Amino acid sequence: MFRIFLFLIIGIVIGSLFFRTPSFKEGIEALEKKDYKKAEEVFFYYCNNGEGTGCFNLGVLYYRLGNKPLSLGYYQKSCDFKFPQGCIVTGYFFLIGDEVSKDLDKAKSYFQKACKLGEEKGCQLAKEVDTKKTINFVGGLIDLIPGVKLIVKGVRFIKEGARFIKNLVK
Repeated sequence: MFRIFLFLIIGIVIGSLFFRTPSFKEGIEALEKKDYKKAEEVFFYYCNNGEGTGCFNLGVLYYRLGNKPLSLGYYQKSCDFKFPQGCIVTGYFFLIGDEVSKDLDKAKSYFQKACKLGEEKGCQLAKEVDTKKTINFVGGLIDLIPGVKLIVKGVRFIKEGARFIKNLVK
């Protein structure tokens, strides 16, 4: 009986060494170090286990790598897993027509879902779509997460560069 118990304990210890669950922190650190393969493995694990944050971070990763269609798919999946920031970013894609046809109704529905999930920014954006105001997405998204901040900074940089070149041509 003791031998069986001992073998069971040894098996569990050895098994945990080979089949350990990656920590979410490892994925974030890998993303920061630009170890995209490791980040993808970690976030894929969490996404496939129903964690919206894992799907959302896959969206951030693929956006950084320039694969917007795949990025959008993971943002949508994070929204399906009730991660409100995924709903907001998905709504943004539909609002501006990035990789999808521009669709204000779909954008509004994603913003409303974020609102129902407790994200105040989603409530504000849904109201702005309703009243057809010009939405300042740079200000609306900048507070969400570091990955979105990087995307927004990149968009700002591109716009500033375009203005600079336009002024040179004049």
